[in-house]
Amino acid sequence: MFIVTRSALALSDTKWELQSDKEGIQIYTKDVEGAKFKQVKGVTNVPISLEHLVSILTDFDNYHIWNEQITESHVVSTSDDTTHYVYTMEDTPWPVQNRYHVSKMTVSKSDRQCMIHFESVPDFVEKRVDAIEMKRQRGFWRLLALPGGGCTIEFFMDKNPGGYVPAWLVNYLIIETPFKTLHNLRELVDRHPRP
Repeated sequence: MFIVTRSALALSDTKWELQSDKEGIQIYTKDVEGAKFKQVKGVTNVPISLEHLVSILTDFDNYHIWNEQITESHVVSTSDDTTHYVYTMEDTPWPVQNRYHVSKMTVSKSDRQCMIHFESVPDFVEKRVDAIEMKRQRGFWRLLALPGGGCTIEFFMDKNPGGYVPAWLVNYLIIETPFKTLHNLRELVDRHPRP
């Protein structure tokens, strides 16, 4: 059994407010001055190697398997081994129209840590008429190998969904969606354990 320890990052910034702490997953939010949408951060541990975890999080074509709300994902282009442009479609609750975007995903890795930064690249693909392009989304996955085995996952995101979406709905979803995403990711690891 893994005991989740809140990372130094999660505890060091007092502006973050803990919104949810269940099933070994902590979700934090932070207000941003002048913005109506909150930033979100999630933290959990998984009992797999850093190498295996990186392979899951860089399998961009299969994000829809575990990433909550994503119904479609694929690599649009790759400029080198560390930079990928990834298209995703998000299923949003009725009556809000679905969102899509292309993110530049940049991967940097060392022996004990991997960072996967993402940031929206507007107008990278042809405009859709059945969904709204989300032109501002940025964040990262930070994967840290633990001394006793396994990894800590830290997820951060700051986004504006574009179009008209009630702020209360977005601020609810930024707590619920990351929790479900991290929960799904942990279930995936449990179903397919690797050293």
